[in-house]
Amino acid sequence: MRLIQIHLMATFLKHTKSVASRPISGSAEKTNNSYFLTKQTCAQTQYKSTNMKKLSLLLFSLFLFNSCSLIKLIKHKNKEDLIASNTLCPFDIKNDKIILNTIFPNSEQHNMALDLGAGTTILLKNSGLHYIDSLQPELSYGKISSADNQKQKIQFSSIGSVETDALKINNAFLPLFPDFQGLACSKVVGVWGADAFDEKILLLRMQDSTIAVFDTLPSLKDWTMVESKYKYPHFYVILKVGTQKVRLLFDTGSSSGIVMSEDLYNEKIESQAQFIKDYQKWYGHAFNTASGLTAADTTITAILTHSFWGDFPVDSIPITISNKIKRSVMGMDVFKRFNILLDYSGNKIYIQNNPNFILTNEKMYVSQMGFNYRNMDGNKVIVIVIKSNSFAEKAGLKINDEIISINGISLDASDPCKVDEIFNQMASKENGNRINVKRGNETLTFIF
Repeated sequence: MRLIQIHLMATFLKHTKSVASRPISGSAEKTNNSYFLTKQTCAQTQYKSTNMKKLSLLLFSLFLFNSCSLIKLIKHKNKEDLIASNTLCPFDIKNDKIILNTIFPNSEQHNMALDLGAGTTILLKNSGLHYIDSLQPELSYGKISSADNQKQKIQFSSIGSVETDALKINNAFLPLFPDFQGLACSKVVGVWGADAFDEKILLLRMQDSTIAVFDTLPSLKDWTMVESKYKYPHFYVILKVGTQKVRLLFDTGSSSGIVMSEDLYNEKIESQAQFIKDYQKWYGHAFNTASGLTAADTTITAILTHSFWGDFPVDSIPITISNKIKRSVMGMDVFKRFNILLDYSGNKIYIQNNPNFILTNEKMYVSQMGFNYRNMDGNKVIVIVIKSNSFAEKAGLKINDEIISINGISLDASDPCKVDEIFNQMASKENGNRINVKRGNETLTFIF
């Protein structure tokens, strides 16, 4: 999925970590292993609070350059207060994305995705969150970059308090960004980015779909530390493939297993061909990012049969290789196999096996039928990518065909979740799928 990062902001915030430590306001209770054994009622949780960096940010901003906008941004960010619940709370998983119910100042409740590949927490305009649609931008500063390195200007607004059961931000000053297609069906109005957990400890318990944010590190009994690198605000994990170590961005915003640049694949994985199978070639617009579709290109998908995350074997990982991708990531197809503890204070990652994980060979329409689509602004459904030598290609389907109906069911582009459901039903039908498309002034029917 799209990967968002604020490059300049991340750079100066990283430097401040070596200049000054965050002051603590209020008392913080010592955590222990009871957090892993007992689930309190989240509504009854007493929050523990810490302040944001203050003087160090201002000093570094003056060192960086004399920017009025930057100083204003820092002043707003200094007022933010991150508050951890220190309690296990449930989350949903939709389309292999972690979804957190989030409450806004006007009591609106909406879904936000947990996207640790995003450098900052963002909200999406025109996504159904009425509270922000009426807000005017207070500040423009910096640019965001998607996975294919497309950049767009960032506009910030004062939001007030934004909270989930696990985390709360008071005086939030957040960037507002146009809605993008990758989260349409999940009805998501924003993403919780990596910056929301600065100096905190984040627990993702995939075995029972619960999350917790702690002020201090809980008991590490039954946890194993794995090699990682931290570069504010992101973690990078190390995957071992044969004799090679591959550094990948930790990205819960990606539903894939591994998405890798062609350069990194050639450098690290190509020599380990004994661990790769099921090469498949795709052409078209393979990636849907924050800035839209990537340029048309040939993309390779395959299965990484055997690798290690630390001392833990990880088998049968889907891997995607493209020269349009500039940031190589590890995604949810790997993470759902583990419980994960991310220590943003000590800059370490700990994992343990998810005892409830079962590896399946579930067939989806993309791999089964050999094409993918995009819902274009709720107006029409367009073929964007086709697998070479697939049913779709052999039948005559082409990039940019507008899909009108599948097996007699008309597609309503304004209901992306229903469109997804119809497409996924195709995987259960081995043959005889009938697809009606519009190509120019023609209406064509394909059966495969």
